Amino acid sequence: MSQREKFNKEVAADGHFSEVLVERSRSEKDLAKDHVIGRNRRVAELLCYLSLLRGHGLIPANAHVTCSAARFQDYESAGNREAAHYLPGHVLLSWPGQEKRDLSSFVKDPNTKNLIGALFSRVQDLPENYNKADSYVEKYTKPGLKTILASVCQDVVCSQPKTTIGRVSSFIYKAYEDWILRSIAAYRYGLNRKIDIADLHDNPIPQATAPGFIDDSVSKFEPNLFQPSSITALERVVRKNRSGKVTATVWDYSEQIRILGWYVDFTEKDCAILNPRFVTDVELSFKP
Repeated sequence: MSQREKFNKEVAADGHFSEVLVERSRSEKDLAKDHVIGRNRRVAELLCYLSLLRGHGLIPANAHVTCSAARFQDYESAGNREAAHYLPGHVLLSWPGQEKRDLSSFVKDPNTKNLIGALFSRVQDLPENYNKADSYVEKYTKPGLKTILASVCQDVVCSQPKTTIGRVSSFIYKAYEDWILRSIAAYRYGLNRKIDIADLHDNPIPQATAPGFIDDSVSKFEPNLFQPSSITALERVVRKNRSGKVTATVWDYSEQIRILGWYVDFTEKDCAILNPRFVTDVELSFKP
């Protein structure tokens, strides 16, 4: 992984303190919970900032959204741990005659700049399989989290109705719901791909009984579509590869399956609805 620059010293110091210096004793499951809730919270915050930028007339309705690889990172992890970004990528805006720009460049207030910059630079110090699970669903699932994030951000930029300056449009609730549904589908798709290394003929996982999110690239009832009740069976099956031997790769996949399964579970249970109070807090913190 290439070394990334810090957004600025203040943001990086805050991230290093909150994520590394404040020691926490957390189980594997709790770490997954922290990470996916942190991701969804930051997506919601990002959608609010985009809405506010549009409302203030700081970005046009024809702006094009892209989601690229991370540009900023608060700190580097050590040993067998990795600094895993909460957001799946760095959102940039461009339009005819305007090159791609970071969202923080559209505001002048230093505190707002730091709040936006921290969305993309903040990382969590985690065992490496969390980052591997994240990387897979960011880039290789259909759709991937990068594509999904760019899509919901594009909807806010282009589709939100005229709103009062300084207020977040109610449209972001729809955009956030879209993110939740589609990110869950990506986690489930990733689980399907991760169990491909296992021999499922002797230990079949039941056919899905409910569809995931439907679009051009996710089938309605994909075989072995992840269900929360299947997580123990999935883990047991994936630990043995086709030759009957347990390898490091198989153990890694086993852990990644648990992580992706918890992402689904905690997203559905704890993140499905965007709290209006959260939206109000972002409105109060925003100064152009």
